[in-house]
Amino acid sequence: MEFPEGRLIKRVPVRPTAISSDWKYYASYNSVAKMATGEGVISLGESAAVSAFTPESRYAAELSYSQCVRYSRIRVWSLPVANK
Repeated sequence: MEFPEGRLIKRVPVRPTAISSDWKYYASYNSVAKMATGEGVISLGESAAVSAFTPESRYAAELSYSQCVRYSRIRVWSLPVANK
């Protein structure tokens, strides 16, 4: 894929499952990290994935699932509030 008028801004070390709309956080299958530093802010279990952030990046929704037990649940995590 080419972006002739654009330039690379940031690479993340994983394939994200979600990125917050303000680009403060990205999520992978087992954690949420700060975009600027890569510092982890939430560690998730092995069978969980963050699937969405709220528009203001205050919360992340995690979907946990188990094929063995056949259950799923949604948990909402509060994210750190940036100092202004």
